[in-house]
Amino acid sequence: MLDFRVLSRAGLTICLLGIAACGSVEKRAKESLEKGDYANAVELYEKAAKDDPKDPEIMAGMKTARAKLVEQRLVQVRKARQGGNGAQALDLLVDTLAMQARWKMPAMNNAAFTQEEEMGHAVQTASGLASEAIRAGHPLLAEWRLNRYETVFQGRGRAAHEKLLVATREAGRKGCDAALKKDLKAHPWYGTHVARVCNHWKAGASLAGKLGDPAAQLYKNMEVDAVQAATVPPETVSYAREALGAALRRTAWYDPKGTRVLKLALSGRYSRDDDRVQVAMQHEYQEQESYVEEVDVRKSRQIPRQVTQNNVTKTVYDTQYYTVREPQQKTRSITKQFPYGAWKLARRLDLAMSVSGEAEGRALAAQLEDKLDEDDHEHSLSVPKIGLKPHKARLTEPGPWLRARVDRLSAELDAKLGSAWADLYCLGAANGGEEAEADSVMRCLRQKQAKVPAFADQWFRNHTGLPAADALAILSQ
Repeated sequence: MLDFRVLSRAGLTICLLGIAACGSVEKRAKESLEKGDYANAVELYEKAAKDDPKDPEIMAGMKTARAKLVEQRLVQVRKARQGGNGAQALDLLVDTLAMQARWKMPAMNNAAFTQEEEMGHAVQTASGLASEAIRAGHPLLAEWRLNRYETVFQGRGRAAHEKLLVATREAGRKGCDAALKKDLKAHPWYGTHVARVCNHWKAGASLAGKLGDPAAQLYKNMEVDAVQAATVPPETVSYAREALGAALRRTAWYDPKGTRVLKLALSGRYSRDDDRVQVAMQHEYQEQESYVEEVDVRKSRQIPRQVTQNNVTKTVYDTQYYTVREPQQKTRSITKQFPYGAWKLARRLDLAMSVSGEAEGRALAAQLEDKLDEDDHEHSLSVPKIGLKPHKARLTEPGPWLRARVDRLSAELDAKLGSAWADLYCLGAANGGEEAEADSVMRCLRQKQAKVPAFADQWFRNHTGLPAADALAILSQ
């Protein structure tokens, strides 16, 4: 039986622990607030508020900590500007404004005055940085800076922001016109980048006849010769052709306008062996059985005795306990076995497949081997009394099993094609001038990669003022 006193004590303990934990966070938040560590105070108050969002003291403390942090950050903005670090002050101010927007909490009192004053200086700094990028011939960097610092242009700075955007677009169009004068037909990958830049700036310049066609170097289709895969089921070979074609389409080598055909050779062997033999089975079940057991039984009896008191004799009885052995009816569970006949089904699958070819002289090869060996039994006997039910053998279907292995082969070919592209085009910039260097960068970046190669990132820094990831993000908008 449950002891509710124990449960009550346990519940009280849990409750008190929760209160203690929350109280501990709130206490640390107050200590940080008193020490002037407002950033930590905000973090701790926000944590406490998640646990108890209706506590008025926690909410008030969080509001105070946030206000103090904003005020502190604005002082840091001013000190950075006065110390000659205008760019640092600008970044601090932008982050502070984002903080206020997230909290829906504008600066108040002296902090509001400081913010208003620093916003004026920030407009000048941000305008200078954007103008500097335009003069350097880096309109993408100017656009990035105008986007990054857009919040400081609110209100009176809006006209300056619009004027700088116009100047940035004009610089971008001029850059497009200059790029279109280069030999882009001989450098089609660079041409695709120039076209994207011109489209971004809405340059309006005609690209007709000025660009080469990189698709001429890419593959549109794949031909798979499966002569050496005669023992593989035809439907699996057909699926392999589709899966390998899909692998090509996932890579930089593919273009629907491509002019080339990637030729691969598919070889393989496959065997399937199914066995069916009759076997003797045993079904175990539990059955209740009655039995008699001699057990000790404690009994009592009254023993009389004479007691004389005050010349009066009377009879009293003493209780005497004794044990006797008596038979007792009991039940027990016993395990029994029921013999029956069944069929044992066994299945063995064995597959080996490989695909080979080459792309731009680079050898391609992918392969796999796998086996399956399993068995199960089946019968149609039904004896509900002992829990024996008909059972159907559950063996892996060869079709889905084969397709899953082909998918693995396809994924390996995908990886090999990606590696071949990286080895051929992403080891460094090509020699031969500015266009050749740019062409090699853009061809490398056609292949999606976890990290932009250093030489490609450096090219973007040199020619746009931005890391490749930031520049490409702007151009993709």
